[in-house]
Amino acid sequence: HSVTTAGVVRLIHSCKQLEHLNVSGCPEVSGITHPEDPSSIKDLKLQIVNLSWCPAVNDVSVLHIAECCPNLRHLNLVLCRRVSSHAAKRFRESRKDVKVLL
Repeated sequence: HSVTTAGVVRLIHSCKQLEHLNVSGCPEVSGITHPEDPSSIKDLKLQIVNLSWCPAVNDVSVLHIAECCPNLRHLNLVLCRRVSSHAAKRFRESRKDVKVLL
């Protein structure tokens, strides 16, 4: 069995104080919010999120993270090939306080 986006969403709902999330290398993870209802997760305590080597992560996922993680300080998107340079730029412009690795 592998980690999925649904599993990550359940984990985040269950652990409201979670500050670090590392799901690097999980091919079934497309982000940290439910794709059909990204607003279901708001005001997360997450400060560090590592989504490196998650091929399903895309532009929409990254923009959802920007909205739902006000405490975020570090986002790792290394080798997330579906994240465009345009989305990365938008993220950086909207969240200058976050260090983003691409």
